[in-house]
Amino acid sequence: MIYAFLILVILVLVVIIFRMKQRTDRSVDQLIDYLTRVQDRREMPPLQKEAEGRMKILQSEIYKVSSALMEEYANEATKNRYLEDMLENISHQIKTPLTSIVIMNDLLKRDALSEAERKKCLIRIDQETSRITWLTMTLLTIARLDAGSLVLKKEEVRLKDVIDDILSSLAIQADLKDVAMKEDISENIIITGDKEWTREAFLNIIKNCLEHTDSGSIIVKANQTNIASEVIISDTGKGIDPRDLPHIFERFYRGSNSGSGSIGIGLALSKLLVNMQNGVIDVSSEVGKGTAFTIRFYRDVTI
Repeated sequence: MIYAFLILVILVLVVIIFRMKQRTDRSVDQLIDYLTRVQDRREMPPLQKEAEGRMKILQSEIYKVSSALMEEYANEATKNRYLEDMLENISHQIKTPLTSIVIMNDLLKRDALSEAERKKCLIRIDQETSRITWLTMTLLTIARLDAGSLVLKKEEVRLKDVIDDILSSLAIQADLKDVAMKEDISENIIITGDKEWTREAFLNIIKNCLEHTDSGSIIVKANQTNIASEVIISDTGKGIDPRDLPHIFERFYRGSNSGSGSIGIGLALSKLLVNMQNGVIDVSSEVGKGTAFTIRFYRDVTI
């Protein structure tokens, strides 16, 4: 009787062990299949719920690691697409002025050109060369900012000095377009940031306003609170199409009102520079009435 009981116990144990082995083998097979699908980057399979005990812990940890790897792969794929798009846009933007330079150069080789025509060609070549230079420098700046290799200074910047300098540099262009440029900024408004790059950010915005304003005005106002310094740059220009408004800070985006020489990276650089200096930038516009850019630089709060 005892032997029969022992045999029965042994048989039960063998069955239990066999079933446990089957379950373990099934769990291992599931994990192998799961890792194969993850490795092939086809999908992120759901976590199986059949495993128990230490196998369940192993399964859970593998899932966590796989999730992290899939996220890293997705980020890498996004970066690669961004680089491909950026290289394509850079190639397109540089190709246009280069083609123009080649054409002007070919014309200059002809003896039949008058002195006035030669002068026009030289002016055009100079303009296109300046365009390529600006494009290259701007793209390098954006790349350095993206990579974190361009460190912006933290210094006290008198806002009025920066804006006055910009308006002075654009005075001739504004006169040619019959655009009045004015500022209403107190001497006491000070922001903390990098003076040169802050100037670049404001310059691109004001130049954009000037590009889309004819026989009107551009006004730069500013005020300061305990929380932030606010700058409002408004114009009485063409305005921005509502369909374009959400995209104007995107790189290489050219709206329906963009000029033929527009590249679409000036405002993108401005936004990047403002954001990196604890600031935000918003825009509102109405077609036919004008556009207003609002820039806020928030103060660092020390507790």
